[in-house]
Amino acid sequence: MRALILVAALAACSPQPAATTETPATTTTAEAPNPTQTALAEMPTWETARAAGVDFRAVGQEPGWIVDIYTADRIVALIDYGQTRIEFPRGAPSAPAEGATRFEAQTQGHTFNHQPPFPL
Repeated sequence: MRALILVAALAACSPQPAATTETPATTTTAEAPNPTQTALAEMPTWETARAAGVDFRAVGQEPGWIVDIYTADRIVALIDYGQTRIEFPRGAPSAPAEGATRFEAQTQGHTFNHQPPFPL
């Protein structure tokens, strides 16, 4: 079972090597499409997410990740710069302390647990 916790240290991804194309007269090096860059370009902007019903967004890096909590029905986690997408059903949040909201969800062997720090 894998756990996704917002306060997590994640390993960095290494860049992909460039592809080389040779012709009889010249040698050309063309940058192969980098899956990480492609995934990053496809990650939703805040404006797009907000328009789709996202109420809360958490963002981290190395490797890049985004967690969107929708107001109605789901929690979406994009990890490894968007290469991995996990969609959780959103249940009712709990309030373990004043000013704090806790979300817990499970799907297909993945667990989501988010509780922001308690207010000062």
